[in-house]
Amino acid sequence: MKLCLFQIKIPPENQDYVRFLWWPNGDINRPLEEFRMAVHIFGAISSQSIANTQVKLVKDLVSATSEGGFRLTRFVSNSSDVLKALPAEDCSVEVTSLILTWRV
Repeated sequence: MKLCLFQIKIPPENQDYVRFLWWPNGDINRPLEEFRMAVHIFGAISSQSIANTQVKLVKDLVSATSEGGFRLTRFVSNSSDVLKALPAEDCSVEVTSLILTWRV
């Protein structure tokens, strides 16, 4: 879920709503500066709603393409919520596990 949200960009006109103060380059001896998030924040009140919207979009895409006679398969996602929303036979079997480690 966390990595899923970091892939959802916030339109520039909405980035003023997710401003925060931080020290440039993490140097606490410098004056605080104002920053804006460019991607959705994990743990924000809107996080679950955004993830649910992604799941709905994937389902809508599958439905729309199937109406045109196409079947989307071999889905890969780093979101278990997205993968659970899809039939297992439509998910890729080549990728079974991916563990990402973030270094800050």
